Amino acid sequence: MWDYVGVARTQSGMETALREVSDLRQEIEHLNATCPTLETAAVRDAAWAGEAVARSALSNTSSAGAHYVVAESDEDDEDMVASR
Repeated sequence: MWDYVGVARTQSGMETALREVSDLRQEIEHLNATCPTLETAAVRDAAWAGEAVARSALSNTSSAGAHYVVAESDEDDEDMVASR
């Protein structure tokens, strides 16, 4: 989540985060269904929260407060400068 839905976000990063956390949530749902414990329920709830954050970030196209959306081309430029 931190890598893709952190302070600086890109469209593709948020889509990746949503895909990954959704897959993880489905696995955890199965685990909690087959082995219901307080721990698996807590992990399930955290996965639901993570998916909600990723969906919310993806639907919010504006930059406000500390979080901002970086254009894909801006991210490439930053990577190029950082690698020098």
